[in-house]
Amino acid sequence: MKKIITIAFALIVVPLLVFGQTTTTTTIPSATPTPQIATSTTPKAKQVNLDCMKNAVEKRENALKTAREIYFNKINQAYEERKTALLNAWTIENQKERQKAVRVAWDNFKKSVKSAKSEYKKAHNQAWNTFVKDRKACKFGPTGENPEADLNY
Repeated sequence: MKKIITIAFALIVVPLLVFGQTTTTTTIPSATPTPQIATSTTPKAKQVNLDCMKNAVEKRENALKTAREIYFNKINQAYEERKTALLNAWTIENQKERQKAVRVAWDNFKKSVKSAKSEYKKAHNQAWNTFVKDRKACKFGPTGENPEADLNY
């Protein structure tokens, strides 16, 4: 029992004592004061119209949001159309005709998804191109944002 208390003491108290120590340094003032040179603390920076940039960003983000909503609506519509076509295909008793209807349902679905992706990418690129023009009109350089970041989902 004494060993446990000793070990606990060593693990808890000793590090507190070691890390609790602070060092102090003292400086001796020099006999002759050093002259202070007046310097400007704020460099002359180019004035940026932040409201203009905020408007450009808001316009871009709203356009991207709208494009994404349209994309998802088209994807949902493609799924509904596929479901309806597949259900209709499974009412066909002839196997060859049913297989053809199933294949057509899937082909149409793939075309719809591909079209939705293509339209989204065009809208996405248009939103970013407009943003770049707006940013330049605000007399602002590149923002460091990656336009391709929201294309992968």
